[in-house]
Amino acid sequence: MAKYTGRRIVPKHAGEWDIRKEYEELQIVLDADSGNSFISNLPVPKGTALSDEKYWSLFSLHSEQIAEAEEHLTQTAEDIRSELSETENRINKNVSDTEGRINESLSSTESKVNTSLSETENRVTARVENAKSDLTAKVAAAERQMNQNAQNVAQTNKALNARMDQIAKGRTSDTEVLDARVDSEGNTFDNLGAAIRSIYPKAKEGLDALQESKVDANYDATGELTEGITVNTINGETQKFEHVQTTALIPVDTACQKVYYTGQVFNWIGVAGYDANGTFVASILDSRDTEQPQEYKEKELEIPEGVFQIRASSYAKDLSLKVCGESAKLWNQVQRERQNQKKMAVEIEALRSADDALAKETMTSLNLPFLYDGVSNIWEGSSPVLQTYYVPLTVLRSVFIQEIQFTLRTIGETTLTAMLESEEGEVFRQSVELVKGDNRITLILHRFIDEGAYKLRVRSTDKVLYYPVRPNTGKEIRNDFFSNEPSGNVEYDYKNRLIVFMGKILIGTGKVDTTLSYSGMAADAAIVGQAFKEEREYTDTLASGKLDAVRSRNLLDPSRYRPGWFAFVHSSIIQYHADNLRYGSTDYIPVSEKGLVTKGSGTNGVTSQVVFDKAKKALRYVDANDQYTYQEGDAYVMFFYMASSGQKLCVVEGTEYVYEAYTDYKPLDDLKQELNSLQTEADNQKKQLTNLTTRLDQLVAVPEKKDLRLVPAAPVYTVCNNLSTARNYHVSVWVDHLIAETGWKNRAAGFGTEMEERFDLYSPFTNTAVNSGEDVLEQTVEKSFVSDVYKTQKLKFKHRSTLASMGKNQFPKILVIGDSVTDGYLAGVGKTDADLPTHYWSWVRYLFDLDRKDAKAAETEYRCLMVGMPGTMNGKHYGSSSSFKLDGKTVVNYAMGKGGWSAEDLNLATFESASNINPFYDEKTKGFSLKACLDKYRTLADNGMTRLIPGETAGTEVKDANAYDLCTPTHVVINLNHNSSLAEYKANIPDIVKTIKREYPDIIVILMSIDETGTYFPAKYPEYRASEITLGGLHSKNVSIYQYFCDELQDEANGVYVCSGHLIQPAVESYPTLDYVSADSVGRQSGRVLHMAYGRGQYGGPNWHPNNYAHCAWGYQLYALVKYTLALQDMK
Repeated sequence: MAKYTGRRIVPKHAGEWDIRKEYEELQIVLDADSGNSFISNLPVPKGTALSDEKYWSLFSLHSEQIAEAEEHLTQTAEDIRSELSETENRINKNVSDTEGRINESLSSTESKVNTSLSETENRVTARVENAKSDLTAKVAAAERQMNQNAQNVAQTNKALNARMDQIAKGRTSDTEVLDARVDSEGNTFDNLGAAIRSIYPKAKEGLDALQESKVDANYDATGELTEGITVNTINGETQKFEHVQTTALIPVDTACQKVYYTGQVFNWIGVAGYDANGTFVASILDSRDTEQPQEYKEKELEIPEGVFQIRASSYAKDLSLKVCGESAKLWNQVQRERQNQKKMAVEIEALRSADDALAKETMTSLNLPFLYDGVSNIWEGSSPVLQTYYVPLTVLRSVFIQEIQFTLRTIGETTLTAMLESEEGEVFRQSVELVKGDNRITLILHRFIDEGAYKLRVRSTDKVLYYPVRPNTGKEIRNDFFSNEPSGNVEYDYKNRLIVFMGKILIGTGKVDTTLSYSGMAADAAIVGQAFKEEREYTDTLASGKLDAVRSRNLLDPSRYRPGWFAFVHSSIIQYHADNLRYGSTDYIPVSEKGLVTKGSGTNGVTSQVVFDKAKKALRYVDANDQYTYQEGDAYVMFFYMASSGQKLCVVEGTEYVYEAYTDYKPLDDLKQELNSLQTEADNQKKQLTNLTTRLDQLVAVPEKKDLRLVPAAPVYTVCNNLSTARNYHVSVWVDHLIAETGWKNRAAGFGTEMEERFDLYSPFTNTAVNSGEDVLEQTVEKSFVSDVYKTQKLKFKHRSTLASMGKNQFPKILVIGDSVTDGYLAGVGKTDADLPTHYWSWVRYLFDLDRKDAKAAETEYRCLMVGMPGTMNGKHYGSSSSFKLDGKTVVNYAMGKGGWSAEDLNLATFESASNINPFYDEKTKGFSLKACLDKYRTLADNGMTRLIPGETAGTEVKDANAYDLCTPTHVVINLNHNSSLAEYKANIPDIVKTIKREYPDIIVILMSIDETGTYFPAKYPEYRASEITLGGLHSKNVSIYQYFCDELQDEANGVYVCSGHLIQPAVESYPTLDYVSADSVGRQSGRVLHMAYGRGQYGGPNWHPNNYAHCAWGYQLYALVKYTLALQDMK
């Protein structure tokens, strides 16, 4: 490309003027403030103002430009209107002629269609009536035959009994008959029939006993023990070790056996599991978590999937393995399944035969049966009878299917059920609602589909006519994953297009060869067929070359997912965790030098990965990384992720993951050539008119603005400080946390400069009225958001303001339950004074203490106590503690916060390890109980001041009543959004709230919401990296939970409130950062500071764990809500 080497001689436009840029000579810039343009006289250095006439000269005035543009616009509009008028006259004439020819053609077609459909209906009706008549006759004959047989049996029975009685009375010499009336136990029956009938119950009882003894067996499986050898549960290998006994490999079958271990494990000496080939799979039992000896007696082993052999060791204790067979259950299940399979096979075959015939006949009748209605723009038939049909869909290679898309046209409304069926049965089902006209159907599969023959069947609730149509857009792609060849009794050729799939299939693959296109054939068949047609040689080589272009299969087998088996972060030791089955691992996945990448792993992502060598020995671990990078010597990798991600997770080769579309379009009906040509002509004329209209719209029309969905907000709270006017706070509500849309990450700049990013709320305070003269002031707030791209949005919610003097003589005791945010991860980042609080719940106590200080009140007034338990006591983890200083006095506060806690963990005894205790776990109910927690760990009386006596009035587990503060709370705050999915929240939190209210009806429950750090306005924060501060998937998930408990759980009349912590959370200022001051500002105030991410790779990263700005804002909102509840009590 040419490059200037001397002075510029041709002026060049350089856009809007920026004082921070350099400009060449003869460059034209726009002054955005005045609208005038300036041209550079000389090369312009940075920082030169437009007023410097040495460098800049006025080029044009804003008013002159506008006048010229308006004149040009007016002339252009007049020319276009004139051209449009002439074109419209020509089009009207052509359309009128076209309509006449089309109406004439359609009239003839209508007559033929009515005749064809009438004949088809008559044939179907006749066949049904014949079938009914034939079936009725057969059933009647069968009933007559059965009645005759019953009569014959009764007569034979009667005659036989009479003969036996006669023989016995006559002292007959027929000794064989007489002997048959006496059984093996000496019992004599009245007749031979009764004796025979007594045999079956005894035989069945004996067979059942025999079967039970056959399939249930308990035995000692210890076998021969080897002294001085141990199994290593880390890698499954054996090694020398004194005082250890070890078994050989022992086969086990988890389907019908339980295995019990007696012995002593020590560190990695224990029980290891292997597959059928003797390859190590996983550790089953050891004490690596405590590194101390642990003795067991008949300990039931939890054997994971994939283990078919075990080897056990015992340290300094006798070893035995007992196997208890439970095959009776397996045997009975097998028998039931065999019977079910036989029944299903008969039913499927009957349905398949009937369906093939129906599909052929009804679809064949669709050749030319419909009339085109120009008003409704759909095809209509005079006798709509079609209710169900299917198309064949053959999967040539197993593949991960994301979606199946197709379009159906219907003449009426109905509910449609789409099913994907294999030879074994149904594998997927989804229902959708159809409206009259074209309906785009999207089936969300998100699953791996094995290769084989499938039917895509659709069935409507109502008998309405519907049929597939070709979409308006899309290209045809053929590859080696799918085939469209019909099955059943439909003969396939290139002219038969009656029953084929028309639509799009989204599959998980890295690349698709788009050249494999041939009508109605699979990829390999299309290549070879084309080669033969062209009389080319080496057709096999040609096909292989084409098919090799398809790469990147999904390497993950979801059926091999192992729940409970995972390694903690910073560790490559894989163990089984019975108390946390939410997480698990993949099987050993072979690595690739190109690397591996995962997709669809859910909100929490892939937590970690462990890499192994060829011997499956762990080489290293990688934390919080969805991507594997190859290193020399790597052979396998194992990813750890949440069970809820199992069906959606994909692992593919390469460095990025994409979906490619497989599509195959086929027209259903071939319209007459004349109608096609007329329609094409009309379409071309419409395009001309559309193009001209578009040109005019671009000149004179204002672009239509887009919609923006906002979340309905719960009340927002402030406190009006009538105790000290010098200390009043306001809250800012941030627009970012109100936006409910998803997928906006790359369009954030579209909000423009006019859109407000926040608005402020404060308590009214005037010379004549404090808080408008109300103890509690509730106002309805209406706010409008204006944007240059999006439609004006209005939001309405309540603002509640409470006097600070309210609740003066009340004593709230607040218990906060939460996850790593409550535990304080990164909460200290940004804190400017070491004496200030760190955690948001500590800020609540701090603000109450400031009220007492402002009022110069006694210690018994404006009180607040944050109750809970400390982080660690006696080697066990319970909760969280935090302190602050005020006027030289240190105040300690408590809560129940654990990193990683989610909603369902409140119903489990421990979290991730036996030493991480859930204080709320009730052994009796096997779930959450606040009462159970207080019964075990209470240290204070309910007045919040009196210390209880251990062993007497304190909780049963309390050793030191001064160790922490815990009593019956007045308020319980639940803050568990981050680690809980919406489904998990729905499944657990409502019951937990009910339990609290049942045990303590007067307790106020507060459901608190928070959000990730980030914004939809990254352009407003140039000192941050846009990629780091743009909102992501956690925001969308947390907003959905917030909407749920606002809509379903909020019940203020019964003491259940919502604290909208996320709304007042600073969007970007709460992002934990390490600040970089400009190097040219040493010794003076810096003009610009760069804010770079702090804590990335730790505790989920800075987006999950906001800094002290957010904790302070959350604390104030929670404090203001508690004040509101106290004021309501004062006003009763």
